[in-house]
Amino acid sequence: MALPALALKSFLVDINTSTLTEAFIVMLIGGIFFTLVTFGSQFFFYKTRPSLKVSLGMVVAFPSAAYFGFPILLASFSEQKAEILTMSSMFLVAFWILLSTGAIYYFQKPLLNKEHLTSDLNRETYKYQLNWKNLKPVVLNPVLIATFIGFLLWISQLIPGINLIPNSKSDLVSISRIDVYIPGVNKILEILSLMASPLAWLAIGTVVAKGQLVKALKNKIVWYTVFLRNILMPLIALLIILFFAWIGDLSHGFRLSTLVLMLMIAIVASPTATTIVSYAIAFHREQALVSETTSLTILTSFITLPLWIFVAGLIGISTGLFT
Repeated sequence: MALPALALKSFLVDINTSTLTEAFIVMLIGGIFFTLVTFGSQFFFYKTRPSLKVSLGMVVAFPSAAYFGFPILLASFSEQKAEILTMSSMFLVAFWILLSTGAIYYFQKPLLNKEHLTSDLNRETYKYQLNWKNLKPVVLNPVLIATFIGFLLWISQLIPGINLIPNSKSDLVSISRIDVYIPGVNKILEILSLMASPLAWLAIGTVVAKGQLVKALKNKIVWYTVFLRNILMPLIALLIILFFAWIGDLSHGFRLSTLVLMLMIAIVASPTATTIVSYAIAFHREQALVSETTSLTILTSFITLPLWIFVAGLIGISTGLFT
């Protein structure tokens, strides 16, 4: 329940009409980036066996968005908490959708090679059909549901005359701000969302403890995957963001802030999501290698993540493309 609560709570902020265009541009950038890496990351491993291609492709595609870069920025710029929460939520809309759909699809997808053919033929997932049984885990995914509900509550603040609820500051807020006027909602969401980080760190610690790091350090493909995850993915994201910033500056239609640039890069530069390890274990896809690689992305991110945040801040200040 911690992740759905975190996803929902991040949308329960007052909408800022002055940054509305920026918010939708951020959502567009997130949609383009996460779609590209979800369906394209496997091509970095085209010479490897199918199981490795799928598993390590997902390791590269999905960062631990909610537990590394995002909390660092939130702690560093606490006075801009509302903006960070809103922009991170918009950037991660596609992430939550694809983590709950695309990643599961690839891990379930049958692998027609000698190593997995027999076992996959005996698995129900081999005859993959678009029916309710297959769609149910995706449609009823709690994080996905919370994301959509949160987005609808957030965007509904644009409806004229919807600001009817008085808050503690004697202002009127939208009736969609259920955390303001429904007793206990804000406290429950706050407690549950605060549990997300400790639970994630426990999961991460378990992954690191189980991973055979000495063995991983000697494996070239592990280092190659770490390079893709912690270096190349943030670079690709940076190029996409710079392109949009250039378009905005050229057209005078919108401007992205340096803080938003740092936020998006910090999220992308985070190590692999522990959910991918869970998927690998659940679907029997290179569990040991995924665990080892994820462990190493976590350890190396203690160096690469702050470096990327610094680079993003420097680019935002020096290029003139960002506010």
